[in-house]
Amino acid sequence: LAERDIYRPGKGVPSGEIPALEIIEAPEFVFHRFNALIASGELPAHFYPFHRPNIMISSPDQRVELFLFLSLLDSYCTVIGIKKPMELSAADILLNVSGLLRDRSIRYIEIIVRAHRVQTLDHVLEAGFTPCAYFPAFQLREGFRYDYVILSKTFEIFDFSNIRLEGTNRDFLLAYYKSWKRNHLDPVLLEKDN
Repeated sequence: LAERDIYRPGKGVPSGEIPALEIIEAPEFVFHRFNALIASGELPAHFYPFHRPNIMISSPDQRVELFLFLSLLDSYCTVIGIKKPMELSAADILLNVSGLLRDRSIRYIEIIVRAHRVQTLDHVLEAGFTPCAYFPAFQLREGFRYDYVILSKTFEIFDFSNIRLEGTNRDFLLAYYKSWKRNHLDPVLLEKDN
């Protein structure tokens, strides 16, 4: 690795003020804008193979633009692409976006990040997302395969009363729940839980 590729927490953390953000619900406009930014090279993070964006969240000056797929049927949303200036914190933007979506009754938000992008993963974790899956060789691009981490944020109360998992599935659920508790519960409650 080159010196510039080594991530050192706390160094060069963006500190700009996050502008006001608005939700734009115009699916064809959103998809057109998404493709225009990809074509111009202004949207570096834009990989999500299962959905196309149908809403966006933008600052009035369009310095910050997030492209999302929203399913009203199950109140599910996934972040597909993010454009932001370097001086703004991705964690702060995702926290603001999470608040906007929660106010719109969205129950679950998902984002995928290339596994080797440690600094981006750190920002997404800082925004309260919990790792929930790992896909090796998920993307083929220019002859290389890239692994991805899927992270989620839920506003639902967990109810495992009717779940009877065994083996790896049970181990996964326990690991996810442990990570979620560490990210979202008061440290005092965690101490009492141990």
